[in-house]
Amino acid sequence: MSAIDKSYQSNSDDAGMKVFNGINPWAQVARDNENLLLDGWLSANFINHLNGTKFGFEDPRIKFITEKSIVGNIYIGTVNGQGNVGSNSLKDECYISRKSPLTKDDAPVTIVSYAEVKMIEAEAALRANNRGRAYQAYLEGIKAHFNKLGVEQAELDDYLTKPIVAVGEDNLTLDDIFREKYIITYLNPEAWNDLRRFDYQIKDFNMPVNAKLPTFIRRLAYPSSERAENGANVPAEVSLDTKLWWDQ
Repeated sequence: MSAIDKSYQSNSDDAGMKVFNGINPWAQVARDNENLLLDGWLSANFINHLNGTKFGFEDPRIKFITEKSIVGNIYIGTVNGQGNVGSNSLKDECYISRKSPLTKDDAPVTIVSYAEVKMIEAEAALRANNRGRAYQAYLEGIKAHFNKLGVEQAELDDYLTKPIVAVGEDNLTLDDIFREKYIITYLNPEAWNDLRRFDYQIKDFNMPVNAKLPTFIRRLAYPSSERAENGANVPAEVSLDTKLWWDQ
């Protein structure tokens, strides 16, 4: 928390990569989707987190992230392990879209954001039983993310009144912090790190269908290229549900 005091103070401090060989790689995925080179569908786990399925109301940030499906004019996610079940044409399920400020051609790829830092602060303060600081950081993280996406103030104000959001400092839990941080870290690999640290306890976070393991994976397999080129130094393979050293 002392380090956070010396850290980011606003969204303008966000760290990001802005020099590319071409355009922002997420923007390239979004452009590929528009040209039916489909490789950027969004998981039902994430879309249902935002579209009202899990929490009973639509998170206004969703329209700054993706677009509605042409099927019923609603937000539909792709079930992990199942793949797209529509016509495999544009907009039958939600995909990485260029309408997001995070996927503009010249947008920086976020490395660490102020909103993420505030959620790190909220978790650290809550674990230290500093509930006042935890709750203020939690609220500030939400506000920062809404502002970064360009959501209108009225929608932010309304969101902050929702019972699952306005829990008060005495009732704040890690569930609340990780629920919000899951949205804040959209398009950031830290989202997976948090899921692993939190044992995938995000509300209604479902296993991929037809998964070969009975539980969520915790690590990636060593690539075949590494085994082929550096096999003598590749450690013995372990099950992908084995926790990493920092996830004990």
